[in-house]
Amino acid sequence: SCKKLGHYARVCLTTKFKQMKDRNQTKQSSYLGDNDRRQVLNLEESPESHQDAHLFSQLSFDVIDADQRKEAIARLQIKLSNRPGIHNLKAKVDTGAQANTLPLRTFRNMFPEQLNEHGVPQSLSDSGTVLSAYNGTEIKQYGTVVIPCRYNDTPWNDTQFYVVQSDGPVILGIQTSVQLGLVSLHCIVNNQSPINDVETLVRLFPQQFDRIGELHNTHHLVVDPNFPSHVDAPRKTPIALKGKIKSELDKMEEQGVIKKITEPTEWVSSITYVTKKDGSLRICLDPRRLNKALIRPHYRQQTVEELNHKFHNMKFFSKLDAKCGYWSVKLDEESQKLTTFQTPFGRYTFCRLPFGLIVSQDIFQLEMDRILEGCEGAVCIADDIVIFGRTSEEHDQNLMNLMNTAAQQGLTLNSSKCAIKQTSVDFFGNRYSREGMKPDPKKVADLRTMQTPRNKLELQHFLGLMTYLSHFIHDFSSKAAVLRDLLRKDAEFIWEPHHQVALEKLKQEISESSLLQYFDTSSPVYVQCDASLQGLGAALLQHDQEEKLQPIAFASKALSSTEQRYSCIERELLAIVFGVERFHTYLYGRSFTVITDHKPLLMIMDKPLTAAPPRLQRMLIRLQGYNFSIKHRPGQDNLLADSLSRLPSICNKQAIDLDLRVDFIQFSSKKQDELKQQTKQDTMLSALVEVIITGWPDSIKEVQPDFTTVLSYRDELTVCDGVILKGFQVVIPKQMQAGILQKLHTSHLGQQKTKLLARECVYWNNINKDIERMVQSCPACQQQQPAQPAEPLLPHEIPTKPWSTVATDLFELKGKQWLIVVDYYSKYPILQQLSDQVSSNTVISALKKIFAEQGIPSKVVSDNGPQYSSYQFMMFAESWGFTHVTTSPRRPQGNGFVERQIRTIKSIMKKASDIQLALLHWRTTPISESLPSPAEILMGRQLRNTLPSKSPNTNVAADHIYNQLQQRQNVQKYYFDQHARRSELPTLSNGQKSRILDPGTRLWKPATVVAGAGGERSYVLQSPEGRLLRRNRQHIRPDLSEAEQVTENSQEIPSKADNTDTDTLTTTGVDVPPSIPNISPQQESSPHQPPAMRPKRNIRRPRRFEDYVT
Repeated sequence: SCKKLGHYARVCLTTKFKQMKDRNQTKQSSYLGDNDRRQVLNLEESPESHQDAHLFSQLSFDVIDADQRKEAIARLQIKLSNRPGIHNLKAKVDTGAQANTLPLRTFRNMFPEQLNEHGVPQSLSDSGTVLSAYNGTEIKQYGTVVIPCRYNDTPWNDTQFYVVQSDGPVILGIQTSVQLGLVSLHCIVNNQSPINDVETLVRLFPQQFDRIGELHNTHHLVVDPNFPSHVDAPRKTPIALKGKIKSELDKMEEQGVIKKITEPTEWVSSITYVTKKDGSLRICLDPRRLNKALIRPHYRQQTVEELNHKFHNMKFFSKLDAKCGYWSVKLDEESQKLTTFQTPFGRYTFCRLPFGLIVSQDIFQLEMDRILEGCEGAVCIADDIVIFGRTSEEHDQNLMNLMNTAAQQGLTLNSSKCAIKQTSVDFFGNRYSREGMKPDPKKVADLRTMQTPRNKLELQHFLGLMTYLSHFIHDFSSKAAVLRDLLRKDAEFIWEPHHQVALEKLKQEISESSLLQYFDTSSPVYVQCDASLQGLGAALLQHDQEEKLQPIAFASKALSSTEQRYSCIERELLAIVFGVERFHTYLYGRSFTVITDHKPLLMIMDKPLTAAPPRLQRMLIRLQGYNFSIKHRPGQDNLLADSLSRLPSICNKQAIDLDLRVDFIQFSSKKQDELKQQTKQDTMLSALVEVIITGWPDSIKEVQPDFTTVLSYRDELTVCDGVILKGFQVVIPKQMQAGILQKLHTSHLGQQKTKLLARECVYWNNINKDIERMVQSCPACQQQQPAQPAEPLLPHEIPTKPWSTVATDLFELKGKQWLIVVDYYSKYPILQQLSDQVSSNTVISALKKIFAEQGIPSKVVSDNGPQYSSYQFMMFAESWGFTHVTTSPRRPQGNGFVERQIRTIKSIMKKASDIQLALLHWRTTPISESLPSPAEILMGRQLRNTLPSKSPNTNVAADHIYNQLQQRQNVQKYYFDQHARRSELPTLSNGQKSRILDPGTRLWKPATVVAGAGGERSYVLQSPEGRLLRRNRQHIRPDLSEAEQVTENSQEIPSKADNTDTDTLTTTGVDVPPSIPNISPQQESSPHQPPAMRPKRNIRRPRRFEDYVT
């Protein structure tokens, strides 16, 4: 021995210097050739060297010059930020140094601009590391600087140097020397210093444990170009978790796993988070859409069967676990953008390979196989590495070779999961030892602890399981005969000692025999899961050579008292969670199939996560890290898991922590107690609770008639603390529904908004109809409703001859009063100025003068102004023999034709200097390309104006004029109806409670329908104060809060058209027909026909607003 601490005599660089020199010279001549200009240097330890190196290593160097002191000096090529070009730097290779150092004097020569006035470096990065020599003396440092370096043709390496106060040379540590290709390590283990525990290994390789590694290769994710990109909708984050999420994101960003991104990306996924045992969160990517677009490389990993022969005659085993294996794989820039995910604090991307991607396992296994290639005595599947050897020395040599390879490749390990130099090792479901290979005893432990059957049914399940596995048990029929006798119809179930003996013997044989298949990583995996009221059962299955499903492992668990109160669907999903997590070693990172006998689970899996009840949602989150599909199989074909669930292990009764909070029911304690009590007292709901817990019948015919309305969403129903939940919605008992409706309508929103609010928290059958009825009948909502949209246009009937129907109205311009009369047929306007005092007599006098010249028309249409609704005007109409028709008050569109004429006349009178000449030109202007002028239609001749004209053509066909007028009216109706409601408002009944729109306050006030008012869509109503008001149907709403008060005998009032003959209502009370009551003097005229409209865009309301009521 060389008598130095930590030195191995066989590789000591001091005592064996001469032997190493001779050996190296011989080695040099063997591969460099004669007169080779390169020289292999043998190191001699100098007094300046650190002596805390990996002294078990034998070193060899390539292309290194030697000086007279026999030190390893390498000429590096470097790049300096302050000087162009490539420069040379001499550095001493010291394999005992764990860091690179740059003396202060050298730094001053290289970076003079970074010195202060005292020659001290400034703006250096603070390392936070203490440098010390072998004897413990601290080395003074100023910080770190990064310099790009390379040796010969190696890639450029950004190398970190510590700027130190030293008189020595520039020193390159072991890690940089390996990266630059200056040093290769060949491990020789000394028998006198074996590696027997994890602590020793960590002490030898401190940089390779308990940190995230960084493998050399960078990987690219390939996306199917035909698959559209997707951006997940933002998800709500609980306020209480935002702090923990931010802390975990900062930690991952500091570790270099993720980085923040602000530029747009085509792919944005969501995050999921799971609470760990220590209360912290694990941030996961939810890449379901991205996984569908990624193209898998389908890298084939070795099966356990292919590796078994390597364990032959091995006696010493070690097991290593890669630390955050996926996160040690780097992604290129383009692939990083694919992994973008959104958080409450912005968007991030993964710089490393994230968990959950469908390609992650393939890429990571490819990297692990590449790293372990050439490592003798080492096998790897996923992140589990096993090292073995026939002797202790061989084991240590293989282990050190692997550790050196890991150091070169950037692979790091998890010290808490490593086991060193064991006599046996558990590896992917098998236990390997010097005696050979056998199944892991933990896998069959559940079979040994199955509790004793308590009745015939449980015994049937046990024997069914044994029969399924009978080909693994010798002479099974005779061994199970004594138990089978208890299943006879005439046999009483009495469990006696000999039954227990037979049971224990079968359990012992089935657990001790080699009945479990070796796990095949290349074969499809199936997990059979089932739940009963007593427990959960799961079985891991794979196909054998005969394509029959054979068990790999069993698992069962007794339910706690709390879990026994879960609903049937919750227990079934809990069984899947239990089975998948129990077989995590086999299932994580690969696709597999879950087999269940509970068909509603298939529907739950297809729905969005947010649609599931809270407890189911928590279970589904725990399953998101696994890639599996679910398949239904009837209970009679699900024997393995079914038997394990009905006879669960009595030693495994600990509840599965779901971290579930039920404080989403925002009720006071008193209200929650009332909710539970009312649910219990409700006959239908109390029976439904029992069905939810025990399970739904297999056949719909067996379901109670009361539950037929529940079948469509039965898979969403759960029971939580005596309250029924439909997803996140609380099912409200009938006695509490009226109160909940009032709470939902507290803000008096419309039907759609109230329904949306209800969907967030409560539910009962026909809740939408109840909400509609409640909103429609709310007095406050009815009073505050906006005006009704216009009904389809109802045009006046076109006359068949001139001057048979005329419209009249009054208007004021420039302080003067005017009377206008327009012919409906010819559109010919006649204007008459009135005196300042416009009364009925003044209007009658003007009309008499016009009628004396043009003749008496058959019908005169006007509004309800006092001049036209007076008794004098009624007598004038009667004495002159024409019918007077008025339009509905408060509705100018009823007399829209004359209103449009007044607008044109006002425009002419404001612009023209000679009003009468302007009116002449207007009357002689053709109505359209196909219709002559109003004067020609009315008088049958063309009036002469100031413009030159040809001989007048008085042969205008009446049929042609009528058809053209009808076509113009149809066009007007078409464009008007584009902005009106699709159908007419329903006809009102006599005595019907209604509401009318107050033109002043714009509120809907109560009134009662009294009669029709001589006009289409026009009614007479009585206010609560006794006033009689005439209103158009557009200004009337049925009072839905009083709808039930309308008697069955009430009759609809067929209101007459505005253009039909009818007696006008007067305010004087004189000679009013008995069928039409007096109307308040406050009523005003309302024209009927809307003005002609120019064509506009066809605006259609989105269909999603069709049921929206405000």
